[in-house]
Parts: sequence; C-alpha cells; structure tokens
Amino acid sequence: MKARTRRLLSYSIVLVALSAILIWAHGAYREILAGMDYLTGWALLAVIAFLAIYNGRKKLPFLPLGNSETWLQIHIYVGYLTFVIFLVHSNYRVPTGWFEITLSCVFGIVMLSGVGGLLISRQIPRRLATRGGEVFFERIPAYRRALLDRAEQLALNSTKETEATTLLEFYTRNLREYFSSSGRFFPHFFEDQSGVQRVLARVEDLKRFTNDNENKVLDEFAELVRERDRLDYHAALQGILKGWLFIHIPFTVSLLLFTLAHLVLVFAFSSGAP
Repeated sequence: MKARTRRLLSYSIVLVALSAILIWAHGAYREILAGMDYLTGWALLAVIAFLAIYNGRKKLPFLPLGNSETWLQIHIYVGYLTFVIFLVHSNYRVPTGWFEITLSCVFGIVMLSGVGGLLISRQIPRRLATRGGEVFFERIPAYRRALLDRAEQLALNSTKETEATTLLEFYTRNLREYFSSSGRFFPHFFEDQSGVQRVLARVEDLKRFTNDNENKVLDEFAELVRERDRLDYHAALQGILKGWLFIHIPFTVSLLLFTLAHLVLVFAFSSGAP
C-alpha cells in the first residue's frame, strides 16, 4: 500500500472514530450536562477558526509549519468533522428564525463550495495535463492577442505570396471572429469540440480549391486555430480553479462572523438581556 493511500486511510479512520464518539457523547450526556450545547458551540467556533487559518497559511509558505499537502489534508478532514459538529450542535433539527436560517445557509454554502473545490482541484489539473504544457493564466490574454496578430499577418501576406485575395477573404469571413472572441467557457467545460472542429473543417474544405502555396498558409491557419482552442481550454478550466475561491473564502469569513455573533447573542440572552 502506498504511503499516500495509508495516510488517507488513517485520516478517514480518525474522522469516522471522532464523529462516532461525538455523536455518542452528545446523545448520552446531553440531558445530564447542561452545558453540552455550549461545549459543542465552542468546538464549532474553534474548528471554523482553524479552517479559516488555512488560507493564511498558504500565503506564508516560508514558515516552518509543515508542508502544504499535510495542511490541505487536515483542512479537508476537519471540514468534514465540522459538518458533524454542526449537526450535533443544532440537535439535528431544522433551523428556525431568520438568524439561524441565515447562519445555516452560509454554513451550507461553505460546505458545498469546499466539497466542490476539492472535486475540481482533483479533476481539472488532470484535464489540463491532456491539453499541452502549463499556461500562465494571467498571460492568456496576451497569448490570444499574439495569435490574432499572427493570423491577420498571414492573411495580409497571403495576398502578396499567392497574388490572390482568396485567403484574405476566407479569413475575414470565417476566422477573424474566432480569433477576436473572448473565449468559450461551456464548450470547454463539457469537453465539446464541435465548435473548433467546424472551424477546422472550413479550413480543410477550402484546400480542395487552392494550390500548394495557399495550402501551406491554410495549414498555418489550422495550427493557430488549434493553439487558440488550447488557450481557451486553459482559460476556462483555470478560471474555475481560481473562481471557486471567490465563493469559498468570503463565505468562510462570513460564517466565522455569524458564529461570533451567534455566540454573543447566546450569552446576552442567557444573562437576561431582552
């Protein structure tokens, strides 16, 4: 058994054991210990605060606090445990009142976005690896612009090399919009290649009516189309990897603030505040 598999199995066993102990202890001692709800509440606040610290840890990789992979695994399993603590703390009941409902909704968004982020962080890098080498997300607009400039230069130069406007007219009608567009998200997310295949089919069809010199230019057009498709693919999938954090992190901070507010309200009302 590989070390990674053993480690994941160990984490899973610890998670299941802690969850079982927590559920059992809550059922066995809830009626005996008057402060059980306070205890689970403090535990919930502590684990949420710990989970929120993870983003700060990623920004300080130089600190001797363990490697990032270990922190990520702990973050994932503590996140699962947080769900169990939340259920226990709420006594497995549906929330009532606008504050509890809002708090529960924020918690649900954090959990779902966390699970979603885990899935895409496992799947998307594998998909990207099938479409060429690494592409820096921030430089994709510049790469797109360079491809557009190259395609337009080819189209203009073709009139001199072939002494005809066939390729320039073809580029204007069929390729300019493709190279000028801002990208296509859903086709790449769902692995739909029909759009780029239609563009390549138009290029290939024109070869039936052009000579060898013109065919060389068309081959270059086809290569630029494939490269643009690869850039769009990386832009779409890397955008997902970066974009989900704009949901998960703000809602995590919101959850922490709502939990603190909940704590203040509980102690305020328990001390007799109106």
